[in-house]
Formats: sequence, structure tokens, C-alpha cells
Amino acid sequence: MRATDTIARLGGDEFGVLLEGCTLEQATRIADNARQAIRDFRFVWGTSTLSVGASIGIVQIRADTENVANIMSAADIACYAAKDAGRNRIHVYEADGVSDRHREMHWVARVTRAAENNRLELFFQPIVSLRNLDGRGFHELTVRLRDDDGELVPPSQFIPIAEESGMIQALGARVLRDACRQVVQWHREGVMMRLSVNLSVQQLQHDSCLTIVEEALRASGLAPQYLDLEITESVLMAETTIEAIDALRAE
Repeated sequence: MRATDTIARLGGDEFGVLLEGCTLEQATRIADNARQAIRDFRFVWGTSTLSVGASIGIVQIRADTENVANIMSAADIACYAAKDAGRNRIHVYEADGVSDRHREMHWVARVTRAAENNRLELFFQPIVSLRNLDGRGFHELTVRLRDDDGELVPPSQFIPIAEESGMIQALGARVLRDACRQVVQWHREGVMMRLSVNLSVQQLQHDSCLTIVEEALRASGLAPQYLDLEITESVLMAETTIEAIDALRAE
């Protein structure tokens, strides 16, 4: 890095570098030098010698750049693209050439930021009988994402991406835990309601499904009879789904 550059840890194993007064060609050269320096480093622990790689995304900051959130989102996309291309390489973000895969990675970055910043908002939709319209007793859970610009994003726009990218397990665990806690709070206030939560095939067939449900119930203190797990008919076609359902019933 140059003396005028700023480097900071963003979280986990992610770092950001702000290159001031730097052309794209200079930035590419600096990024590749950093990548090579990291690649050449050897970490020694006892008798083991480990190598470290880095995937680096480059984003140009122009006069028409809207805000910091857009820059960070583009940087995320560029980093994911570098990883997709084989890791230990650099990738320059090009807004005009955003592919379907880039759009998917863009959503992955948005969902990740929303989860980390507590911008996943829960909504409880009452399901009532026409003979009993008080709206109590049974509620179905839905979740929406509060985007960087403050707008609410419906689940149809980000849940499929979460499923395809493998984020649905962590996302579903967080949502289920928070929802169970909310139901327990309502119980304490005298509103005895049941909660219905939809599970995707990716969630149900994952090894962690049973553990996630158990931990959500244990952490919240919600009695199992107040939680219903919904699945679609197509999910029932898989043998592993039947095994997962039997395991959940046994608990």
C-alpha cells in the first residue's frame, strides 16, 4: 500500500482498501502485488506450513457514484466474481457487464448485510376461521428485508437467492429464533397464539434442520405445540424429507 492509502478490516476475513488519487491501472497493479505478496507468505504452525490466498475485487469511484452502499455492494460482487473464477485472483467490477451470476451475488451481498445489521423484519399474518374473526390463535410467519435505501423487499426477491447460495440455513435459523422469542413474549402478555413457519426443501433436507428447530425452541422457551412447520407437497417426494419429518415429530 502507498502512504496515502487506507486499509481496514471490514469483518471476518474481509478487508477494504481505499486508494485515493489512483487510476484503474494503478489500482490493478497494487491489488495484484498485494495478492502475490499474500500468496508468497507462508504461515508456520508447529510442523505445518500453510499458504494463504486472497480474492480481490476492484471498484472505481466516479463522480456519478451514488453512495457508499453502492460501492460496497459492487466490491462484494467483484470479490465473489474473483472467487467464482478460481480464487487467488483479482476482478474489476464493470456495471455494464453484470451477468445473471453477478446479480445473484449482488443479492447475496445485500442479504448478508441486512442480516448482519438486523434489517430482517418479521411479519405475522393471522389465519382465522370465517366463524371466528378475532384474528387470534394461528399466525403465519413472513419475513421482509429492509434494503440499504430503507425500502422493504418481499421474500420472493431474496429467498430464492438465499436457497441457491446456501445462505438459507443461517438465514432461516435466525428468523425462526427471533420469531419464537416474539411468540413467547406475546404469551407472557396473555395472547396465546401458534406460529406457522414455511420450510424449503433445502432447509428440511439439511443435516442441521433438526438442530436449528431444537435450538430455537430451547433458546426462546417456546413449547413445541405452539410451532407448526409447513412444507409444500413437492417436498414430500424425497425420501430424506420423510426421514427429517419423522425426526422432527419424535422431538
